[in-house]
Amino acid sequence: MLWDRSTQRPLHAFPGPRDRVATVSGDVLVLVTGRGHTEVLEIRNARSVLTARLPLFGDSLHAVATPDGRVVAAAHGPFTTPGVVWLCHADRRGVREIAACADTVTCLALTPDGTLLLTGGLDHTVRLWDVRTGGLVCELEGNTTPVFSVALSADGCHAASCDNVGTVLFWDLDWEYTRPPG
Repeated sequence: MLWDRSTQRPLHAFPGPRDRVATVSGDVLVLVTGRGHTEVLEIRNARSVLTARLPLFGDSLHAVATPDGRVVAAAHGPFTTPGVVWLCHADRRGVREIAACADTVTCLALTPDGTLLLTGGLDHTVRLWDVRTGGLVCELEGNTTPVFSVALSADGCHAASCDNVGTVLFWDLDWEYTRPPG
């Protein structure tokens, strides 16, 4: 249920299965069930921005979206398809699959424009991906234990990670990367 802070009254209720994750990004709410049904809704009026079916099932689900809800990335735990991230985009049909790490993907971050995705995993990796092509842009080195949190600056020029012992690493992404057209 979404609440209006000023009136202390509910805006919308979203009945449905218990096995789902919700995340807010900008003006949208992203709901992903353990069976892969994904819906992006505008917070103000619950209008659907994007609906997709991701090949997910069950355990420890993670999801992120761009502030406008047009790009969603999701991954889930070790008992299904470890290491895989699924991407869906409102302007494209189908779902793109990225083999992001050798073990479970534990955290995700997207740039606000939806062009770059940062992943962290139990295999100590932090990787930056081009969302349009699904290609690896670079691997950020330095983590020596599983990564449980990643973040990207809005312009995609800085990244951070935090591992399971509390070490925070920060990278200045000084590169000559040219994004593909389109």
